[in-house]
Amino acid sequence: KKMFIPALRHRILLSPELAIEGIAAERILHNILLQVEAPRH
Repeated sequence: KKMFIPALRHRILLSPELAIEGIAAERILHNILLQVEAPRH
């Protein structure tokens, strides 16, 4: 989890609308991280 945002931040391309609203890639990735459970091994 700790490396999720740093590893994927550069792969997110924001639409101009999101950029204008001030929504950053980090925020989107954080929301995804909150919705997905960590795998159990």
